[in-house]
Amino acid sequence: MTGRWLEIIERSRRCSNPAESAAFSAGVSALDGGEAALKETVFLKLKSKELLETLRRTPGVRRYLGEALGPEAVEVRKEDMERLREALAEVGILVD
Repeated sequence: MTGRWLEIIERSRRCSNPAESAAFSAGVSALDGGEAALKETVFLKLKSKELLETLRRTPGVRRYLGEALGPEAVEVRKEDMERLREALAEVGILVD
């Protein structure tokens, strides 16, 4: 499944149209025990895998981090986006 996520991330990254990029990252399908599941998610891309590892150990942040989508990216539930942004700001990380 990670390969599929990486493909989605790469395809999203190459899009020059922000709306098209958001569509790739917001509505994706994933196999998870059933035949298929549709998730509405966004992803957080970080500068390094070490930063992601640190955030996974940070109590105020880790609750908003979902499945790893690679060494430097993680899925985030759409409804947690603003809470994650606030939690990251509290530890000194500003998000674009």
